[in-house]
Amino acid sequence: MLILLTGGSACGKSSYGEKLAVLGPKPLYYIAAMQPYDDECLRKIARHRDLRVGKGFETIERYTAVDTLELPRPGGTALLECLCNLTANEMYIHPEEPVDPVEKVVAGVKNLKKQADTLIVITNDVGSDNEKYSEETRRYIHALGKINARVAAGGRHGGSGLRAGGGHPHLFERRDGMNFIYSIFAAFSMFSALPAPQVPWEKEKIRYMLAALPLVGLVIGGAEWLWFLLRSWLSFGPVLHGVGMTLIPLLLTGGIHLDGFMDTVDALKSHAAPEKKRAILKDPHAGAFAIIGLAAYLLLWFGLCVELPWSGRTLALLGLIHVMSRSLSAVSGTLLPVRPGEGTLNVFHQAADKRVTVMAVGWVVLSAAAMVAVWPLVGSVMALGAVATLLLVRRMAMKQFEGMSGDIAGFQLQTAELVMLGLMVLMERILAL
Repeated sequence: MLILLTGGSACGKSSYGEKLAVLGPKPLYYIAAMQPYDDECLRKIARHRDLRVGKGFETIERYTAVDTLELPRPGGTALLECLCNLTANEMYIHPEEPVDPVEKVVAGVKNLKKQADTLIVITNDVGSDNEKYSEETRRYIHALGKINARVAAGGRHGGSGLRAGGGHPHLFERRDGMNFIYSIFAAFSMFSALPAPQVPWEKEKIRYMLAALPLVGLVIGGAEWLWFLLRSWLSFGPVLHGVGMTLIPLLLTGGIHLDGFMDTVDALKSHAAPEKKRAILKDPHAGAFAIIGLAAYLLLWFGLCVELPWSGRTLALLGLIHVMSRSLSAVSGTLLPVRPGEGTLNVFHQAADKRVTVMAVGWVVLSAAAMVAVWPLVGSVMALGAVATLLLVRRMAMKQFEGMSGDIAGFQLQTAELVMLGLMVLMERILAL
């Protein structure tokens, strides 16, 4: 992981960088780039040494050519102090051997990043005061600006940046690793009733939200396994077992997808024009057809659970049903046309990129492969049924609503789950003949 700390002179970024470093993996390395060429530099070096006392740093003095520096041991946390000095050293220590300071310093940062588990780089907002400087100073400022930008851009692939000012650091550069974690929190916060940290509703932080949706299905499957173990231990009958298998997905999701199912049933049963149907989808009130649809859905799910002879593979397939349905929902949210302004689904659709689509498709492939591995024939039929449901819902959405919406995505998820469960029961009965 790469962390870039920047700020004005004497703003506290060095001490903050040390505080971050001691929290990281060990060993700790301090790469000191300040060359002691006058009394002021000596005083600064002495002050920084005093700050590091007792913190466990191994100090490595390196004024130039960090790109060839080898740490004593790979891994751990390295703190590079700082790009300002390193840039000046590369430009002026050996003027008889001119190098491109930008490429040289950036290569040094890359070299340290390859060796250390965590790399913390200190730099400065030199030139941000808009003062008039000499031509040579402007050349130095321009080089350091390029270096800062290049290192910060490296934060988009497993790093971050912080701006320190007045002793208060502020995150300013994204890091995809953390954004995926934020997306997982957002997925559980949005699509489950489980407690999860609240994430700011920002595009970068919810970018992978749809790709994280199948993880909710894994949790539901795990809860069903626990219920099966409890039922076996206490010898519950099939009716109570079926009730538990019906309520667990509802309780863990808070009914968010069933809400979309109900709204879509209401709109479809209205037999109105697409514009009127879309208005029904947005109506917070549940109509008669929505209530009837919900009751029919829950009764059918309960009945199928009671009819299914429970074993390790049928239980595994039931858990995979929740993963597959959410994987297909992620695919529909990234690939299928969404009407502009269609609420949260449009937000997720716009936030997602090709990586999210690839991850969503990957979830579908993995889920299908797992189903086939658990029970080849039955798993294959269930996976094909889920994909067919997605295609039919897409056709219905385009014809009846002129595009996908969050409610229709919930309808597709719930319908796919019911289809897969129904096919599992049907295939089990056919194979038992």
